[in-house]
Formats: sequence, C-alpha cells, structure tokens
Amino acid sequence: MWRKSYGVELNSGRRCMVWKFPVAICAALAFGTLSAFAQNSGVPQGWQPVPKLLSSNLAKDGWEIRTSSGLSWPDGKQAIYSYWSRLRDGKLSTILCAAYFRRDRKATGETCFRPPR
Repeated sequence: MWRKSYGVELNSGRRCMVWKFPVAICAALAFGTLSAFAQNSGVPQGWQPVPKLLSSNLAKDGWEIRTSSGLSWPDGKQAIYSYWSRLRDGKLSTILCAAYFRRDRKATGETCFRPPR
C-alpha cells in the first residue's frame, strides 16, 4: 500500500508519507520539526501554550501565516503545524499552532504556542 517513491523510513520504523511533495520535505519535517518536540508531551521544547488561542483567531486579527506542514501517522491521524507572525510597533511576534485531526479528517483539537522570551 505504500508508494515507495514517496515514503521515507523514520528511525522508529514508521513511514512518513507525503503525496505530491518531494521526499526532501518529508525528511525535513521528520528530523527538523519533530526533533523540536519533547519526547512524549507533544509540546515544542521551551515554547509555552497560549490558552484559548486558535489559528482562526490569528487570521481574523491580521496575523500572517508564514509556513505550514502536515504530518500523517500510519493509522490515519493527521496534524497540521502552522507558523504565524505579526509585526507591531517594530516588534516581530511568532506563534506556532498545532491542529490535530482524526482519520476521517474531523478536528480533535488545536493548541497554539508562544516561543520562550
């Protein structure tokens, strides 16, 4: 079932799948983004959660999305990580939001994080 030309084997023995994207993107996500997350907590190291903040609120408040990445697990679960920024009074602010989805693409939650100060 795995498309060999698009799958990258991870250290854990799981496969990271990307459809219609180069394998390099998958490798960068696997070793860049995932290595920034704490072992079992799912929270970026040093970043603090911002209660009740959602990416939809950021968009409404004029924040700009800088980049986003999607991750899929073999059981069909997915996560979308998006980085947002805003320049206000000469100060650049950055927020990371992680949105999670079930196999049937229904949202299961979202958490946004602020970098350490």
